[in-house]
Amino acid sequence: MRFLGAGYALGICLALASVTQAGAQEYLLAPGDRIEVSVFARPDISKQYRIRTDGTISMHLIGSIQAADLSPAKLETRIEARLGVFFDEPVSTTLEVADWRPVVVSGDVMEPGAIVFRPGTDVRAALAEAGGAIRGLPTGDSGSAMRVQSEVGDLAQYEARLAPLLAERSRLIGETTAGQEPTDGRDPVLAAMEDLVGGEVAAELVAAQALLAERETQQSILEKAARQTQQALAASEADAYGTRQEIIGEQLALTRDELIKQEELLERRISIASKVLDLRQDATSLRSEELEAVGLQAAAEQKRDRAIAGQQLAEATRARDVAVRLTQLEAEITELNARIAQSRVFIENFGGAALLMDAKVRTETYMVYRRTGTGLRRQEVGADMLLHPGDILEVTVATEPLGQ
Repeated sequence: MRFLGAGYALGICLALASVTQAGAQEYLLAPGDRIEVSVFARPDISKQYRIRTDGTISMHLIGSIQAADLSPAKLETRIEARLGVFFDEPVSTTLEVADWRPVVVSGDVMEPGAIVFRPGTDVRAALAEAGGAIRGLPTGDSGSAMRVQSEVGDLAQYEARLAPLLAERSRLIGETTAGQEPTDGRDPVLAAMEDLVGGEVAAELVAAQALLAERETQQSILEKAARQTQQALAASEADAYGTRQEIIGEQLALTRDELIKQEELLERRISIASKVLDLRQDATSLRSEELEAVGLQAAAEQKRDRAIAGQQLAEATRARDVAVRLTQLEAEITELNARIAQSRVFIENFGGAALLMDAKVRTETYMVYRRTGTGLRRQEVGADMLLHPGDILEVTVATEPLGQ
């Protein structure tokens, strides 16, 4: 039995996989944004600034400067130019946005209100942050029918929450069993997800989790390569100091032999005391260099051991984090399965099977309100549309019976 429309599940579930639309986009600053300006060797003006309602910020030396309607890169260039008047040397300035003004999600969503904006946030991600769209419920003539209808809505919410949890659990289990022989036949996890949200949405969820796994794998590979490079460099450094010890040791042995020879000749008054003294100083200096090489070799070996231990610790930490997350997922999945089972029993016991036959087609529309230099612009957009800081996203859900 399926109660969840594909559009609704896709809106809620895909964003939970944390896969956002690729591609950089330039955003313009506006009042409410907070920026962090760093000027090399000038800590007195290197700080965070909130863009004021008139679109400006106020900095030491240069005073008020217009920031609104500029990209961060253009504002950085403008600040450098203004500061260049006060210094003989070139000014090095970096600018980062510490906090963008939030996006507001309103309309038919579970948790309307402001959400934190991050570059790359699209409509689907914002909808997920707001708890997803509200499922439109059919109307009935009796109290029992209304109770069943309400339970159908709750069931849809449970199933929407369960599907991405199943996908995440499958990905993490796949990570812990990497390298093992794959099982034959249809993936039971995918089958369960298809029963919940339909084949298309289930495939999208699996693809989203696969992309997330690929990103985590690439990050792990890069970190492991960096640690292996550290290990190799430290090992080479230790070998170099070991070789240096051998060379110094050979020089020290020759010097000591010569010193013994010259001391014997000095006793026989064939050698001179200054030569013996020079050899003693050379031996002392070589011994000091030998001890220094021993210490440097030990330090390099410790560095290599720390790099090896760091890799082992990273792997152990990842395995622990995966195990903890799997435990959490099992608890959440068990709870949701229990709620789903209770909801289905309730619906069936109160004659909900006939009511559920009157299926509904859901349509969701997304309207974005964006302030521009000429006022407030209103535009209907798709779920993949990238949002800007300060946007207002209005979600509208409409339902109609099948066949109409």
